[in-house]
Amino acid sequence: MFFVVLTVLLNHYGIVPYEVAANSTPLYEGIFIAAKIIWWLNGAWLLTAAARVFLIFERRPREGRLLQDLVVGVVYLGAALSVVAYAFNAPIGTLIATSGVFAIILGLALQSTISDVFSGIALNVSRPYEVGDWIVLSDGTEGRVVETNWRATHLLNSTDDLVVLPNSTLAKAQLTNLNSPTAATESTCACASSPPWPRQASRKSCEPCCEAAT
Repeated sequence: MFFVVLTVLLNHYGIVPYEVAANSTPLYEGIFIAAKIIWWLNGAWLLTAAARVFLIFERRPREGRLLQDLVVGVVYLGAALSVVAYAFNAPIGTLIATSGVFAIILGLALQSTISDVFSGIALNVSRPYEVGDWIVLSDGTEGRVVETNWRATHLLNSTDDLVVLPNSTLAKAQLTNLNSPTAATESTCACASSPPWPRQASRKSCEPCCEAAT
């Protein structure tokens, strides 16, 4: 509601937030800059709120956290650049070119971390598993997914130990999701008994072994 009222007021006084203002007195210039900053920040807040609501309805909030953070970062970055360009009339092209050099240097220094981040985004989009699923990797690592974040996925194995796997490792690994498409699984167990034992007694003696296997 505030955003709509602010937009109407700006249009009424001839202030266009996405255009560079003409030269004016210092007092009016300060008011124009403040109004544009408030408009862009409020618009970014509304967009991020709408994106969060959409992602929450489309997927579980916990699994969609990576996408939410990514959308929020992109929206606020765009709002910040717009404020610099339209409120302060600064050359965005020069700023982007200068920041690009630093981005390349930073990317080379954080190559491993960036790989984990983008792998986490890819896993979050493809959704081979969800929080609560039991997964088994090709190297024998297995456990229940308890958390996914920007850099790693946390598993709780059968001995209640926490296993932290980098997202880049999971993205390249062959994994089996025992909860997909259904939670039903099949397991076998072997139990030996002496021949003189009756069949019913042998079956009862094997029950604890089979229960432990499941």
